[in-house]
Amino acid sequence: MKPHLISQSPKGSAEHPRPGGGAPDGQRVGHKSPPLHTRFTAGKSGNPSGRPKGSKNIAKQLEEELSELVRITTNGATRKIPKGRALVKALVTTGLQGDVRAILAVCNLMARMPEEGSTEQKRLSPNDVNILKDFLKSHGVVDPKLGDE
Repeated sequence: MKPHLISQSPKGSAEHPRPGGGAPDGQRVGHKSPPLHTRFTAGKSGNPSGRPKGSKNIAKQLEEELSELVRITTNGATRKIPKGRALVKALVTTGLQGDVRAILAVCNLMARMPEEGSTEQKRLSPNDVNILKDFLKSHGVVDPKLGDE
């Protein structure tokens, strides 16, 4: 007697839907074909409330934070200044105390600042660059941005 050949189609295919798992109207359900009742409906947003009006990006948040006032005491007098100004004062003070990284940070900021009324950045003169290189070399710091000679 010959053995009976059985179809090798996978379970849950279109020909053999899974019990209880198929779409009620007989449509194919599977990868990239979700059941009709779970699909997005045409003309309706997936995020109906959307982004709230007035929400701020990170740049705006940073700008607001740095513009807030903070109390500082200088020579016994207390006054309020913006946080951004306080950060610059602290960086300059640290640089004046000999911190090489703070000095580099201040020099980099100064080099990037445009002259007042000008839209182009101010460049250091070759003499200023050599002074900076000598200073950094004497402190054992090599700055790849200044180049080696």
